[in-house]
Amino acid sequence: MNVYYWKIAGIRQIDLQPWTGIISEERLRRAKRFHREKDRVRCLCAEILLRYGLAQAGVQKQAIRFGYQQYGKPFLEGNHLPFFSISHSGDYVMCAIASEEIGADVEQCTDISSGLAKSVMTSVEYAHYLNLHPNMQNQYFFTVWTCKESVVKCIGTGLQTPFPSIEIVTAGEKTQAVKDGKEIYSLCRIPLDEAYCSAVCMKHESVPKVIFVDAEQLLF
Repeated sequence: MNVYYWKIAGIRQIDLQPWTGIISEERLRRAKRFHREKDRVRCLCAEILLRYGLAQAGVQKQAIRFGYQQYGKPFLEGNHLPFFSISHSGDYVMCAIASEEIGADVEQCTDISSGLAKSVMTSVEYAHYLNLHPNMQNQYFFTVWTCKESVVKCIGTGLQTPFPSIEIVTAGEKTQAVKDGKEIYSLCRIPLDEAYCSAVCMKHESVPKVIFVDAEQLLF
């Protein structure tokens, strides 16, 4: 499993012209729906990073065609391998490439309400959240959120799966997600900096190779 990050702070849409010929029509249409340039840039950069990751995995450029599952999860048409997941938030875009289904999520840690925390956490998680010092609550919330988001992206259901049906369990260095009290998924929380949380999810435990790239490397 390879996990790629691209820090896109300061990048403008005009800076993405070298890649306009490879970005899919679907992604271009999606980017146009955003009113803010920053959101359009994140959207476009996510596919640029994905194509780079797929190329590093040996996928030929001409073989990259995307299909979409029932709830919008993208996949490679034809071969279906490798599996991948993309995410973006704030100044980061993220892409995970693996040999089995995978989910990835990165989030900028902003201020949230206790009501939102209660709506996505199990009773055990929420009790732990309330017992934390207020300065630590947001970090914990986004740790839980990115883990759960990566789970639903891994299984392909997205927000159709209620987050309280997933419990995040950490024992020492090992983190797992337990869905509906029985299905177990392996999680890896990947630190960026104190303002961000990120996680990847797979059914089987795997140690990710974390790779940070810049625009120059992505001119492949």
